[in-house]
Amino acid sequence: MATESKTNSIGSSAETEKRTSVEKSIPENIVQAVLEHTKASKDALEEVEYILTPEERRRLIGVRAKNLGFIYAAYQSAITHLDLVPPWVNLNKWQDDEKDFDAKQRMFSEIEELMKIVGDLFFLSSNVLYNDALEYYNALRDASKAKVPAAMIEYAALKTFFHKTKSTNKLSKEEVERDVAQLLSGKKDGKIVIENTAPTTASGKLTVTDDIETKKDVSKTDIK
Repeated sequence: MATESKTNSIGSSAETEKRTSVEKSIPENIVQAVLEHTKASKDALEEVEYILTPEERRRLIGVRAKNLGFIYAAYQSAITHLDLVPPWVNLNKWQDDEKDFDAKQRMFSEIEELMKIVGDLFFLSSNVLYNDALEYYNALRDASKAKVPAAMIEYAALKTFFHKTKSTNKLSKEEVERDVAQLLSGKKDGKIVIENTAPTTASGKLTVTDDIETKKDVSKTDIK
């Protein structure tokens, strides 16, 4: 949901100076170079790619930080104490698996760093663009107050982006308990957030955000 500006100072010199300081345009040749290299990288991985389902991704626990520490410690222990490696453990395969993982981790780290750089630039750019739109919107608001016909129409149309909508979806206590059980048992992906405000008072409110439902658009729901 967009956030409506409550001030008319968007176009002030201080604001303009602030926006200019964070704006960083990227030359088109750099954009094209990044896109071309990204596409080439994706094409190179086509033969070995494997698309995980959400359920598969959830069950693959190896990449958690704690588990990575265990993996490295166990591997170092094994190659240091070969006499302790049991005969049913294929150390050669383990070494190949470690090299394969190391290669993929190096790729992942580089791509993650690239995503951070591009993401920061993207968010800065989107903020600048949003302020551009707000400048126009605020001008329309002022013109609408002055009863300019065209401005009144355009302002009314853009103002709808700032209207808060209320969810019509209501979940019963039983449905929430069912979803919690399915989430805990690993039958569904997602998350459930429960907020209880002043539960011992008459004005108390229990709010649930249920994001594991797939058949309906579920947002904040009051449970009576």
